[in-house]
Amino acid sequence: MTTTRDAPMADDLAARLRAHATWLANQGADGTRLDLADAPPGARDLRDADLRGADLTEADLTDVDPRDADLRDADLHGAVLAGADLRGAELAGADLRGAELAGADLRGAELAGADLAKAGQGR
Repeated sequence: MTTTRDAPMADDLAARLRAHATWLANQGADGTRLDLADAPPGARDLRDADLRGADLTEADLTDVDPRDADLRDADLHGAVLAGADLRGAELAGADLRGAELAGADLRGAELAGADLAKAGQGR
């Protein structure tokens, strides 16, 4: 449930996702590639989001909910995904080198071609 206090964070996340959708639709010529390195703690609901090619390098995504999200070719190098619900997420081709995955739920996630070198070892 989003509270009044969480509303600005949800609005910011929604604006970032819209800009990323524009970036994808225009092959990077317009819009902004999603970068959640400085995402506020309330930015946790990414269910079904189209995050293809997003820059999530070293982002703290602890307990984030990207169930069924499309993270193909996303850069998650060094990201903290501890406790993340990644069930059904598309992670094909994603860069997960050095990502912290302790307690992450990867059931049904597509990992073909994902780079998992040193993943799970934390920072």
